[in-house]
Formats: sequence, C-alpha cells, structure tokens
Amino acid sequence: MPDSGVTLVGGYLSSWGDASLNGMGVSSVPTPERPAFIRHALAGRSAMRFDGGRQKLTIAPGFGSATALSLSLSYRPATNGANAVLLAFGNGAVGATANNFTLQRAGSSDTLLIVRTVGTNTTSLRLAGGFASGVARFLEITSDGTGATTATLDGATVVSGTLSPFGAALRTKNVLGASNITGTGVPFAGDVGDLITYQRHLPSADKAGVQSYFAPNTTVAPVTVRASLW
Repeated sequence: MPDSGVTLVGGYLSSWGDASLNGMGVSSVPTPERPAFIRHALAGRSAMRFDGGRQKLTIAPGFGSATALSLSLSYRPATNGANAVLLAFGNGAVGATANNFTLQRAGSSDTLLIVRTVGTNTTSLRLAGGFASGVARFLEITSDGTGATTATLDGATVVSGTLSPFGAALRTKNVLGASNITGTGVPFAGDVGDLITYQRHLPSADKAGVQSYFAPNTTVAPVTVRASLW
C-alpha cells in the first residue's frame, strides 16, 4: 500500500480510496476504529496495523449482483485470539437470511478458514499456515458461480473444494479486521497491505495480471491501493 489514496489523522487511517472508482473504498472511519498506518511494514511497503481490539474498516456496500468472487490479499497476522476474524463480507445476518463470506483463524491453530454461510448451511476450506503469527502472506481466492473454489498462499496452490455458491444478494456489511456480525468474533491483530476483489471468477490469464501488480515479490508485496477492481 503506497501512501497515495489514504487519509491519515495522527498516523491512523481515516479513509482508504477505491482505485476502481466503484465506490467500494473506506471513508470517515470513527476514531476508535482507525488502524495505524505503518510505513515499510510489508516488503518495504506501507500497511494498516490492526491491534486486535476495536480497530476495523467497514467497506462500502457492494457485490450486489455477485455470483462469484475473486480476492487477493497481502497480510501478516500478529498474535491473535482463537477464531480471530481477518475479513468478513456479506449481510451480517444469522439464521435463514445469512449470506456471508469470512476469513478467520481456525480455533487457536495457525490454519486459515475460508467460510461461506448461506442460510443455515456453512461450508469451509482450511489453509494450513495461513494464520501463522509473524509470517507475511499473499492470499488468492477464486470461487465461481457453482461454488468451486481454489485458494493459494504465496503463489502455490494450497487447497481447492466447493463452498456454498454466492447468491446475488446485496452485501451491506463488509468489514476488514473484524466480524460483520454484531457482537460476535474476535478482531484481527496484524498488518494488512492491500485488498483486491472482483465480483467474478478470474481465469488464469486475469489472475496473472493481478499477480503482476504484486511484483517483484509476489509472496508478500502489496500493490497500489485498491479496495476493489471490477
């Protein structure tokens, strides 16, 4: 994350621009929720540092017609509590109306869970090492309209399987650094460099284009600020 596209107040991030111009950025972050902005945090680039407390970023509503998702994220967990939530997209509901996508720690392990909850049905994939404390990661996830999902860490295929498909529902509660379900989940502690999302499944050629933004070190290097690219 370069310094352009962000607004700082006393070293803390108060807004994060969406480079796609689709209005999926972050603005007017309340003071208690602002993560610190740390220069040279990930591969010599700037990053947001979440403290595992109240800090989080609420991303503008979106994904209204999305029946698929592709996501790229550079991050480094610090010491986290059990089941800490790195990212949560969806409607923040529980029960029959739930439609959520979550990246979280699996208990107290170093495994990252990719979780899809649709109604009362929950499916997940596990990425060993994805929540290892102090280890910088470059995560890529693609999930098509049928729920077929592939996830890679640091450029190597780690896991593939089937998650509940993405329904075409407006996702109004999209949170980075915490759960999107009020009163639940443990907040994330650690650094986040960049987040790129598409509301479609990316073929290999397009994935290569995204990866080029993370060059020269695709294992951990952030890119220009992009809350989303559509």
